[in-house]
Parts: sequence; C-alpha cells; structure tokens
Amino acid sequence: MRRLKSSRSRHERQRALSELAVSPHRGQLTAHAYTVVIATAGRDNGWRDALRWLDLMRREGRVLDVFHYSAAINACAKGRQWEQAMLLLDAMSKNGVPPDCVCFNGAISACARGGRWERALGLLDEMQLKGHQPNLISYSSAISACSKGGCWERALQLLHEMRQAGHWPNVITLSAAISACDKGGQWERALALLQEMIHLGLEAEHSSGWRSEKPLTFMARMELPFVWTVEIDTEGWDPLVLEGMRGVLAARGGLRSPEVVV
Repeated sequence: MRRLKSSRSRHERQRALSELAVSPHRGQLTAHAYTVVIATAGRDNGWRDALRWLDLMRREGRVLDVFHYSAAINACAKGRQWEQAMLLLDAMSKNGVPPDCVCFNGAISACARGGRWERALGLLDEMQLKGHQPNLISYSSAISACSKGGCWERALQLLHEMRQAGHWPNVITLSAAISACDKGGQWERALALLQEMIHLGLEAEHSSGWRSEKPLTFMARMELPFVWTVEIDTEGWDPLVLEGMRGVLAARGGLRSPEVVV
C-alpha cells in the first residue's frame, strides 16, 4: 500500500496494484485503504478493475461501506456503465448501506453518459425522496442527461430549481442546457443562456484564472487583459444557432475572431 501511495505515474500505480493483488499482506489493508485502491483502479484501469477489487473484498468477507460503493460507482460513471452503477445502488440497499449524495451523483452521471436520461432524472427524484439535497454536481449531471435526451423544458426547470436551492450554475451546467435547448429547437433560449455563460466565464477567468475543460469545440478569444476560452459541444448544431453565437460574442466588444472547432 505504501508503494501505491508513493507512485507518481499510471505505470507505477498499475504495478503497485498488481503486486498488492497477490500480496500475502493484503488482509492487513484497512477499509480506507481499500477505498483508495478501488478509486485508483477505476481511474487508471477502468470500471472492470474497480469491480474486481470490490468483489475481492466480498470474497474475503470484508464489510463494504458507502465509500467503497461510491468509488466503484464513480468508476462505472467514467466508463459509461449505467447498468453496473444501478446494480451497485441496488446492492447497497440490499446490504443495508444507504447511498449518500456522492453515490447518487455517480449513478446519475453514469446514466447521463450512457444516454439513459429518464433513469438519470428518476435518480434525482429518488435522492430527494431519501432526504439528500441535490448539489451542483447532481443538477449538472441531470441537465447533461436532459441535453442528451433533448428535454429542453426539463433542463430549464432544473436550472430554475438549482437556483432556488442556492446553487448557481457554472459554465459546464449552462453549456448542457444550451445543448438541450438547441436540440429542442429553442435557439432563442440557447442564445440567452449563452450570454449568461459568457458573463460567468469572463468573471471567473478574471478573478481566478478559470478555464473550461476539454474537449474544445467552441472557442472565442477576447482582446482583453486576459484570455477567455469557452467550450461547448456543437456537433450537429443548427447553423442559425452558431451564427447567433457569433453575433452575441461580437456584441461583447473586442472580439478577435470566434471560430467553431470540430
């Protein structure tokens, strides 16, 4: 376990996990150590390896807690394995381990990435029924699911709900809502959200050096004291929406040359 913690590269971590799997001292691992192992395995080797470690704990008679399950569910989310994530949630209920907000968020993300938007929204409702208040991650994942399902009305409803709950949407959340509106033919609403996203992005970049995440598909660079980049998945978007975006960006002033990068 010491070698795993000191590993600096993916190759070193994979080697440490392989050695740990056959180590005679594996039985000395603490519950927290197993959480680290499952999370590391899921991040570096994929969801299957995370589930293998979870199964190994079961066969050793270990008691699985909410942290073990959440690490495995998040690994499934990254691998777009919504069915596996749902099975883990069911297993938690059967084994008397109440899922927390992190578990629900991971399962919602898995369903969203797997294109199961109805399941994702159902989980958002379920977590509230079980006394968990959705956070920014919960709402963002659910809105992303709406985007994939083209449910623009539900996406906007969730935006309203998260604001009412005191969670202000970030650029990633708004880009998912924009995508939902575009797929629903609501280009005026998409442009209104884009204006809000630009405002939030500029403020964040100016104050903390924020920069959105990959992949870069929609880029605008401003001739300002700082460089701001915003990214939206524009694959398959209506040309009128993209043209409208150029107009909105140009209206901000000092626009050098917005371009769509596929």
